[in-house]
Amino acid sequence: MQKPIKFRGKAKSDGRWLYGSNQVSASEGSYSQGIFPMSDFWDLVDWGNIDPETVGQYIDRKDKDDKEIYQDDLFEVGFGSEPTEVNRVTYGPGSCSYVLLPHGLHLGVWASEGKVIGNIWDNPELLEGG
Repeated sequence: MQKPIKFRGKAKSDGRWLYGSNQVSASEGSYSQGIFPMSDFWDLVDWGNIDPETVGQYIDRKDKDDKEIYQDDLFEVGFGSEPTEVNRVTYGPGSCSYVLLPHGLHLGVWASEGKVIGNIWDNPELLEGG
């Protein structure tokens, strides 16, 4: 079975999260990025209207509540007997996998133990305490 390759990005116009295929268009002096929706390929009203900083890939894992986990999600998990804490999901190039910051632990081991509680774009305040 192939790994699903999909992305999400936040629309500049109204802050909606769009899910689908990540597309980039670059030409002389111009750059745009869009998400082609997976549900309706022809619904391209937000092409070029995606904030490129918010684009994150689905990491092919779900949390304990069966919610999809994306890059830059905020993930709450307790490590062993430690109290739960908020971690950022990010790609760790040195490990070639998704990791939890600030610890650098591989998310694959912890995905089914914790839950997505937001993301760094909509809920930055959740990282401030942790």
